Amino acid sequence: MVIRFDNIPDTVKCTNNFNPDLVDWSSLSEEDIASYFTYTDVLLSNVYLPKETIICKNSNCTDIKHKIDVSVMYNHIVTALFEASKPLCKPRKKGKARPGWNTYVAEFYAEACEATKSWAMAGKPRQGPIFEYKKHTNAKYKYAIRYINKNEQTLRADSMAKKLLCKNSKAFWKEVKFVNNCKPSLPCTIDGVSGANAIAALWQQHYNKLFNCVPTEFYKVDNVEGVSTIKTHEVYQVIQNLSVNKSTGMDSISAEHVKLASPRLAPLLHFALLPSWSMAIFQTL
Repeated sequence: MVIRFDNIPDTVKCTNNFNPDLVDWSSLSEEDIASYFTYTDVLLSNVYLPKETIICKNSNCTDIKHKIDVSVMYNHIVTALFEASKPLCKPRKKGKARPGWNTYVAEFYAEACEATKSWAMAGKPRQGPIFEYKKHTNAKYKYAIRYINKNEQTLRADSMAKKLLCKNSKAFWKEVKFVNNCKPSLPCTIDGVSGANAIAALWQQHYNKLFNCVPTEFYKVDNVEGVSTIKTHEVYQVIQNLSVNKSTGMDSISAEHVKLASPRLAPLLHFALLPSWSMAIFQTL
């Protein structure tokens, strides 16, 4: 059997409308983790196990149905992990940086908030000292907002100059990046070729020649009878040794998705990985 990596099917296609980056695993409470653990236990118990594929003893199996079964089973595992982590999804607020806020606005904003709370606790009167104090603090806050809006360019330039003077290079370049937060336009023509598809084909041809300039031989597997099989406890041990806070793979599954899941996951992955060695199906988990 000849393994050609360019012919291996894309076995996992994530169709979930879910962004795993919105789960801040480091900030989860013990209750959140326990809830995720329980939910994965329930969802993984419903994963369909293709009995015929699992009990297949042919180490050199080429049955296309078995390949599809493995892919579908793995996709169900990924979907279960995604669904279990959805309740942990907390949208991150990305507030726009306002130059001069801390210097000119923050104090008046806090004062106005406190005055509004006191006014609300007093029954929201329409006259009297509490009402007048709320109006006064709100007026100062709105004036400060108008001031930084009117002088935004000057205040931002002063902020960048101050950071550069204080040799705070990290904060300086962060603000430069924010100011220049625009995507560069793509070139219309490259080497006389125009059009998105034509340019993509040009780069494909370029890198194909570059990466194949040295002749190589395909890795040949004639028989895998002597290859030792994967054990469930080995899969479990690998899961426990995964490093956290790392980028995800093509399936968007993070190490935290796996490590914090129910122990049911280890045997399921074992069932999914065991036939993969002989059928040249390589999952990304």
